[in-house]
This record gives sequence, structure tokens and C-alpha cells, in this order.
Amino acid sequence: MSRIFLFISLFLLQVQGILASTLLLEGGNLGKLPEHTRRQVTLTLKNVSEETVVLEEVRSTCGCMTIVDWEPYQKVLPGGQVPLKLLVDTGRIAPGAFAKSIYVSVREQTHPVVMIVQGEVFTRFSVTPSSEARLTNVTEISQWTQSFVVRPLRKEARGELEVRKITPNCLQANVRKEMDSSDGECYVVTVSPVLPLKSGMLDGRVELEMPGYAALALAVTASVAEPRFRMKETEVHLDGIGAVAEVTLEPVELPRRRHATKPTQMELGAALPGLRVTAPQEIRWNLKAQEQTLRLTLERIADSTQPTTITIKYHETLIAEVKI
Repeated sequence: MSRIFLFISLFLLQVQGILASTLLLEGGNLGKLPEHTRRQVTLTLKNVSEETVVLEEVRSTCGCMTIVDWEPYQKVLPGGQVPLKLLVDTGRIAPGAFAKSIYVSVREQTHPVVMIVQGEVFTRFSVTPSSEARLTNVTEISQWTQSFVVRPLRKEARGELEVRKITPNCLQANVRKEMDSSDGECYVVTVSPVLPLKSGMLDGRVELEMPGYAALALAVTASVAEPRFRMKETEVHLDGIGAVAEVTLEPVELPRRRHATKPTQMELGAALPGLRVTAPQEIRWNLKAQEQTLRLTLERIADSTQPTTITIKYHETLIAEVKI
């Protein structure tokens, strides 16, 4: 069995050597490329055999390289050459050295010729703690902020770091320039949601650029869960002093563990002028009855024409907002 395997391996190596001797790729070393950039390069396929060859198809094995303006079934005389244009997207290549394969199908040859395109992707920014953030405990209505500290690594930077694109549109980003006493200039990029979010997987991407310098992409991912509570009323009207309204919250799913029957603190936002809010200091889960509600009583005690909002938190997570 081992002899058969050895024979097949030697045969494949011999075939690969014959095919590689048909074509030669010139310019296949792209050198150093900055990350998160798209660049078109022109390489050369040269016929180094003694016969005319017909190049039927050229394809890339990586989505980071796209074949551009290729005309199939090109005849190449012995010693002749044809251009090969590639669009290289370094945003889809990890920083560091890389080697990607290009397959060239030649007429009357069973196996394609494998050409290697290599180079090195370098970064122009350092991102702390990382350019990718994985969030936990995110619900449809929870408010959160993810911060990234971005520092240019080279001195040829010109202009300011700006947001170029945000996907999906349920995210928003802000860039703030700061001076660090030890590392010099840096930028703080904060990403936050535009509530409410949709339950499911959140795959966010914030693309930034510094004009004339480089581009950068930050990723924010999270599994968005439905909130623990839902509200029957999200907006109430209190017309005049002495007006009273009641707001009811109901849990989406009751906890199943026995220790969950312990009192759970609810936190209200800052007191609002002209408004009295009455709420229980704690809630107790009623697992036997499989029901639990939280009721807030709102009373207008002074005139106010300004719209106000009460925020309600559960274990430091926003669960509801009531507009008045």
C-alpha cells in the first residue's frame, strides 16, 4: 500500500513539473501591501515551451483576488506572453505573509497550471484591544457602547480618521481624537446601537479611512436576544396636575431556577421634574403561577411642557423606556 502511495505522489509531482514548465508567471511577488486596500496589479504569463499553447481559463482560489478583463482561449506563441490583471483586496487577507494560487487551464492538458502569487500585508494602525469585538448579554433594547483605540503607526498620515461606511444601519459610530502622553496621537472610535435591534445574529462592520493614508475596518458581533420584559404601554399622557397613569411590564420568559425567587432589584432613571414615579423596590418571581408583572404609577405634580422619558433597568441592562 505504501508503495502505491509513493508511486502516485511521484507521478503527481512529475506532472506538476511538466505543467509548470509550460508557463512562467512574472511579477508574482507583489511585495508589501497595506491592509484594507483594493489594488489592481498586472502580471505576465509567458509561454516557456516550444509549442503554441491556448489559455482557456484563469481562476483564483481566493475571494481576495479577482481576475479582471480576461479573454478566454488566447493563443500564446513560444516565447510569447499575455497580461494577467488581478484586483487584490487586502481587506480579505490576514496581516503577514501570504501565498495564493492562480489556476490556468491550458488546452490539451488534463491538469491546470498552478501559479503562486505572494506578498505581505502590513498594517498601518494598531487597534486596542482588538479590531474585532464580540459582545455578550445583548437584547433588542439594551443600550451598549463598544470602544476602540486606534493609533496610526507611520508618520506619513495626513488628515483625520473618518467613518466611511457602517453596516448594518442599526449601528452608529463616532470618532474622537485624543492625545496620549506616551504614544502621542490616537483616536477613540465608539460604536453603539440604534434601538431597537432585531433578535438574531448581529454582524456589524465599521469602515474608516484617513485621507491619503490608509483604510481600516472594525467588526462588532453579537447574538441579540429578545428582552426579558415587554411593555404594554410605551407612551402615556398626563394632562394637568394630578393626572395619574399606570405602566405595566411583563416578563417574556420566567427564570426556571429556584434561586430566581429571590428579590431582584429594579433601577429607575433619574428623577424627573414635575413627575412622581411610584414603583416597588423589588420584584419577586412567582414560578408556581408562571406570572409576574411590574407596575409603575406616574403622577403629574407640576406643570411641564418638556417631553420626558423614564428609563428602567434590570441588572444594569435597559429593559424599557416610557415616553411622557
